[in-house]
Amino acid sequence: MSTAPILLFVHGTNFCKEIWRPIERHLKASPVFQHIIHFVSIDLPYHGSKRDDSVPAVINEVTPSVKHPATLWNAEAKNPGMFGGLVLFEPFVEEPGTRDPKIQRLACWLDGAIVQEKPGSEAVVLACHPTIEVAIYCGERLWLSDSEMSSVACPVKIHSSGDSWLFDPVFFGNLEKKWPRIYKNHPPMKNTTHNLIMERPKECTDAIHADLKEFDCFKSVRSKLQVGANTKTKSRQIMAQDIGNEAN
Repeated sequence: MSTAPILLFVHGTNFCKEIWRPIERHLKASPVFQHIIHFVSIDLPYHGSKRDDSVPAVINEVTPSVKHPATLWNAEAKNPGMFGGLVLFEPFVEEPGTRDPKIQRLACWLDGAIVQEKPGSEAVVLACHPTIEVAIYCGERLWLSDSEMSSVACPVKIHSSGDSWLFDPVFFGNLEKKWPRIYKNHPPMKNTTHNLIMERPKECTDAIHADLKEFDCFKSVRSKLQVGANTKTKSRQIMAQDIGNEAN
């Protein structure tokens, strides 16, 4: 079984796995990631290729059943050690019961993945069923307890934009102060919004690359790569020496 690290890319609400293509392409251009890293990107349920209208979408008006998909951080908090490291772009949180009632009624729609309404049709619709999509915004955002946030067993690198009302820099700054061994809050990327992944793919790639270098699972990969490079260099030197001896 391969022990190569897996880079798992997960999109946010309204989007699809294809938004990671530019970043994946940039990362693959680095020698470190060309052959010894597995790249995996997925569509969340009902998004992109997982569009599914076979089951009617229903919202429980009292307790919406669909939550914001900050799934990786949540999964690591519930199962410490699941990941070797997390790189999060603009995660947003909300303490239960603190949302303004006016905001609760606000329909917050973003342009995301679209598909043909019918095969061959010029009309398009969102891949995610509108009822399911609106349920995400009706529900509460992710909120982890101090116990859960402190139990995370891998480093968490957090990036944000220079212009976003969804990201709370004070909250995540306090996380770094409380648990500096776990959380690192990077300065916001200038001239970007909440969609920074699509606006500045090269800069986001560089940020991911820099963070990966600090993850233990990738440090071992880089060490193996360096050992392999040194071995090849030594082999070439021996071959050159042998050829020189034969020529003499």
